[in-house]
Amino acid sequence: MDNIPVKYLYRPEEQQIRLLLDMRSPFSNRIAYGKDSRKDNVDVLETYCYLKGLSIQRRLRFDFGERIYRVVRSGTRAVVFRNVTEDMDDTPQLLEILEDERLAGVTQLDVNYDANQSELLEGDGLRHVHLITTSDFDSGSVWDTVEA
Repeated sequence: MDNIPVKYLYRPEEQQIRLLLDMRSPFSNRIAYGKDSRKDNVDVLETYCYLKGLSIQRRLRFDFGERIYRVVRSGTRAVVFRNVTEDMDDTPQLLEILEDERLAGVTQLDVNYDANQSELLEGDGLRHVHLITTSDFDSGSVWDTVEA
């Protein structure tokens, strides 16, 4: 451990990604990468599923007026990403999504940023609601000490 540069102890790359992610607007996250700092969109939904080890069985899109909901079905879990505005209560839309026949049997809902968990749990069959935050993207970033 004597030869590890100090910058690795603070892992600035991890911190930068966590600070750049905006879970309120998951479809407009951009990241700069490569030598020329090329900017491109980040597919936060797919990245979340990958980091959690979720197999993607079905991708769905629901439109409620101008509001778009992107949904992934993985076993008994539904992952929902949508843009969130301040003081927004979209519980009726989330419940309508969960009633879709293609999501029959879902018992866990992972939803970005914020939602009315208690009201969602009152619906049929849902047993767990997880609010996705930027810390969920820390999966796999633990550096274990390897002894020689």
